[in-house]
Amino acid sequence: PTPGPPPVGVVAYYPPVDLTLVDPDLQSTLFGGTAEQAPGLLRLLSPAEQVRPGLPPTLLLLGSADHYVLPDRVAAYDRELRSAGVDGRLVTVPYADHVFDRPFGSPGAQLTREAVIRFLTGLN
Repeated sequence: PTPGPPPVGVVAYYPPVDLTLVDPDLQSTLFGGTAEQAPGLLRLLSPAEQVRPGLPPTLLLLGSADHYVLPDRVAAYDRELRSAGVDGRLVTVPYADHVFDRPFGSPGAQLTREAVIRFLTGLN
């Protein structure tokens, strides 16, 4: 099949930018093996390994206390994207942990919803 058009933008909530750091059980479920079993594959699939000029504008949304995707890694990924000339921004929700946007009316959801609307509106 012919691939579709490239995305005009990316919105990533608490993105796992280095898949080799994801829980090994989840790695096995999602990728059929762990980083130990297939380190090259998980590195290749990791967003942090794919940074280059020409990527679509990217909005990253993250809780500052996320215990699962490690805020410093996401912040480093954001810096790499900007250094490569990729438009976008990082929005960090203070004191928030992973999945801060649940339930729909939570403060984290309200804060990031506005950021997503502004980002998507600016893509036109």
